[in-house]
Amino acid sequence: MPLSITPKNVKPLFTILKEKTRFDIYLGSKDKYIAIEIKIIETTRALRENIGNIALLDLKDNDKKFAGIIVAYIISSMGDKFYIAEKDVSTAINALSSRNNKIFAIVSKADRYQILDSQFLDDFAFRILKKVKQEVS
Repeated sequence: MPLSITPKNVKPLFTILKEKTRFDIYLGSKDKYIAIEIKIIETTRALRENIGNIALLDLKDNDKKFAGIIVAYIISSMGDKFYIAEKDVSTAINALSSRNNKIFAIVSKADRYQILDSQFLDDFAFRILKKVKQEVS
């Protein structure tokens, strides 16, 4: 991890239903931080549930240090078939950004063997860190 980017311990975000929401990790600089959601998605239903949770977030009154949310999804196959396309996932996530929220999609497709491959995971993590650095610098 770059020296200027460190894990952050921040208060939870809230949904429009006044529920607390936590993300997998928060990373940032001393001035800004970004929330990161990392999921493996196999079905349209799982995608719909996860994006629905993000759509319920109340991001308009966040503190000035909040730089946004990175939604990092790995689309996995069930059996030997992929039920969701990368482009569809990115389109669904990017639709949330139209409300002036800073929500960024990082989506990769991988079968069950690729998910266990350290090179795949390193590349995926690098893409996340690159986006974090871009948004908090």
